[in-house]
Amino acid sequence: NAEGTVFYGPSGAGIWSAPTIDKKLNVLYVGTGENSSAPATSTSDAIIAMDLDSGKILWTYQSTRNDVWNAACISEDRSNCPAFEGPDYDFGASPILVSLNHQQRLLLAVQKSGEVHALDPDNRGKLVWKQQASPGGFQGGVMWGAATDDENIYVALSDRKGIQIKKENAAPDWQLKSDEGGGLLAYRLKDGKLIWQAPAAVCADRLQCSPAQPAAVSAIPGVIFSGAYDGHI
Repeated sequence: NAEGTVFYGPSGAGIWSAPTIDKKLNVLYVGTGENSSAPATSTSDAIIAMDLDSGKILWTYQSTRNDVWNAACISEDRSNCPAFEGPDYDFGASPILVSLNHQQRLLLAVQKSGEVHALDPDNRGKLVWKQQASPGGFQGGVMWGAATDDENIYVALSDRKGIQIKKENAAPDWQLKSDEGGGLLAYRLKDGKLIWQAPAAVCADRLQCSPAQPAAVSAIPGVIFSGAYDGHI
């Protein structure tokens, strides 16, 4: 690094959340984050299918290539930030396995890039449809998970924004933007069509308030629950 320390790699990719089991195919699906150090691998920012008995990788769907990033990239000391830092587009949430009319199955995955991916688990993860729900980013896109029913997938957006403020003899702080981020969208499962969207709650003049909705979404018949960064549901 900048201080002359030798790097070892590749370091692999982080896993944020619980995997998903496909009993029909005896397969484990897991979503991964970015690489924390170079070189980048083909298993970062990806959905990976593994044999449930042996752990052998059966296929990999990588959405974002060459994403190498770590927290040093937003720190005052950037010594350990990769020379070519990526966008930090993790798959932070567990993949969702659904069945449409007991015929077609989909593996749904949401990403900090703001993208919603629908894959075919019975065809080695082939992309069925993809939608860009938001611009995405470091604290952006879809963070902790969507929810589904028989017809739609419901996606809450984070997209938390702020300005980094440097303080003398102290670590940098963040001034949150009260008018950016958040929102809830519904996409039709069979083709990815946007069915409806609901705007984020307004922070008004509250200081250090963000309308971002990073929490996982919960669904019951007739109601979608979404937690916001400002403390409200």
